[in-house]
Amino acid sequence: MAIEIKNSKGQTLFVHLGESLVNADFSNKDLKHAVLSKMNCSGANFDGADLEFAHCRGTNFTGASFKNAYMVYGQFHEANFTEADFEGVNIERAKFIDANLTNAINWHKRERDYQAKFMGATMPDGRKVEEE
Repeated sequence: MAIEIKNSKGQTLFVHLGESLVNADFSNKDLKHAVLSKMNCSGANFDGADLEFAHCRGTNFTGASFKNAYMVYGQFHEANFTEADFEGVNIERAKFIDANLTNAINWHKRERDYQAKFMGATMPDGRKVEEE
């Protein structure tokens, strides 16, 4: 079975081969404006260390689960994480510039967040990060 990853206009960005997105490898994939709302991305790899562009700019992750996901060096500019679950996620050196993290679940249970950037982001408590 395959899962089509589409953007907000309904256009297919790519096809993920597998029955679910659990433990999926999204490393260095271009997910700009993708719609992954309410998807279970537990254990998924969103590593962006080798990417030269914001691969998740404007991506909709509303209500998605990222339990134990690996987001190190990921670029999540202007992404929407409203009510997403961050339990055990590693966001070390990831950039959430202008991202929306309103009401993120288990934000306090992140595994690692060393040098993660949140400039302009709306945090789970509704606070806007003005500068870092």
